Amino acid sequence: MRFSRFQNCMAKPPRLLILATAAASAMLGPALVRAQDAGAVRGSGLVPSLVVSESYTRGNGVIGGAESGEFVTRVSPGLRWSGRSGRVRGDVNYALDAIHYSKRTDATEVTNRLNANVQAEAIEQFAFVDLQANIGQSAISATGQQFAFDDFGGDANRTEVANVQISPYIIGELGGFATYQVRLGAGFTRARDVPSADSDTRSALVSLSSPRSAGQLGWGLSAQRQDLSFRDGRDTTTDRVSGSVSWRPDVDWRFFLTAGQERTNIGNIISRTYDNYGGGLNWSPSPRTRVALQAERRYFGNSYSASFEHRTPRTVWRYSDSRDATTGGDPNGFGQPVTLFDLFFLQFASNFPDPVQREAAVRDFLRLLGRDPNELLNIGALVNAASVQRRQELSAAWSGLRTTVTVQASATELQVLDNPADPSAPPVIGTGNSRQRGLTASVSYRLTPRATATASATYQTSPSGTQFGSNSLQGISFGLNTTVSRTARLNVSARYSDYTSGTDPYQETALTAALSLSF
Repeated sequence: MRFSRFQNCMAKPPRLLILATAAASAMLGPALVRAQDAGAVRGSGLVPSLVVSESYTRGNGVIGGAESGEFVTRVSPGLRWSGRSGRVRGDVNYALDAIHYSKRTDATEVTNRLNANVQAEAIEQFAFVDLQANIGQSAISATGQQFAFDDFGGDANRTEVANVQISPYIIGELGGFATYQVRLGAGFTRARDVPSADSDTRSALVSLSSPRSAGQLGWGLSAQRQDLSFRDGRDTTTDRVSGSVSWRPDVDWRFFLTAGQERTNIGNIISRTYDNYGGGLNWSPSPRTRVALQAERRYFGNSYSASFEHRTPRTVWRYSDSRDATTGGDPNGFGQPVTLFDLFFLQFASNFPDPVQREAAVRDFLRLLGRDPNELLNIGALVNAASVQRRQELSAAWSGLRTTVTVQASATELQVLDNPADPSAPPVIGTGNSRQRGLTASVSYRLTPRATATASATYQTSPSGTQFGSNSLQGISFGLNTTVSRTARLNVSARYSDYTSGTDPYQETALTAALSLSF
């Protein structure tokens, strides 16, 4: 099977995908507003907050701060929206950080933090819109200067990164014979002061599949296109058609096989066609345990993913190992990152089956511990070309009557497929490769119903590559978090970090007092 018909149907100028996405969003806008109003009555809510902190930090080495010590003042107003019922569901967390340094030429810095994941039902059981957006600090390079804490004073190898993805789609049935989905997508990534990492993506998908009532045997067909462009790199296009068959012998097991073709110019000056084939299985022996395995042959070689989740009344365990293409500048690579909130939201499922009650319980629990619900449990860095990424992640949490323990381990390997510097040159496979390993552990102990003591340690390393020397980062922190009133919390903490590198090592010590208000 070749791509002539598929390309004639879908090979429109990328601008049309953006216009179509924008038009769909505009048409669905009034419905989204009405859905939000309806959802606000049934479980949604806006929660403003304010955090004011004062730190004294002292360091040596290349950290951009003062070796004699300096005071750092931070004012962070924020707003959180959450909805678990109605036509609009999801979470939006935003905070603006205004930071003042007492001994720097550029004394004032303003940064943004955003984590949004929203699903809207614009037309009941027919038209939907998915929106994902995040803004935060990211390491520019895995081989450059690293930092263990979000409010670390160095800025030589970090920048603010914004990533937005919007995807309107429709679903329906064809006379009980099949279900269909038509989806458009558009997104962008922008890195402050790092234009080479800026990228835009456009996508389109049409799929048919057997209805859920089909029984043990199922099938699926799909055709999709993705356009990717980097500001300082080259534009690439990937077209793909595929089919699948599945067998579900019982409710716990599902087996499937896939086959198809894809045509892309990633890794080549001209487009080439590749055969795809693979298979996998899903196993859910109980509501508390899930196992998923999948492997496939793609244009860049072998692609695979393996995941395991298991929870008990007091513990949760998650492991994943995946290798796939990352075709954008998102610092988290492909797939969705796991946050501290995600980890405990899974664990609290036994005690709080209702998702609205569970969300409130998890947020109250993390607030008592003085932990940020949006804390990411992985590591990463920016990319400026289509790449292959392997990522392994292990996370575990245990909550006792007074003690809570969390452990996160991660490893990433990145291999660039294209030459972003010269669009007319052949791809330079193997340049820009990087590896990272990280381990973080924390312990929280409730001293009283209002006070909690915490301790955390982190270790991260980037082994030596072909062009860069190795580096390692160690950090440790201690804190005391206490509830002053129903809306106010006080946190006092001390931290130490030590970064070893052949080019820009540093050591840093800091004392911080922070007052958090929720209205």
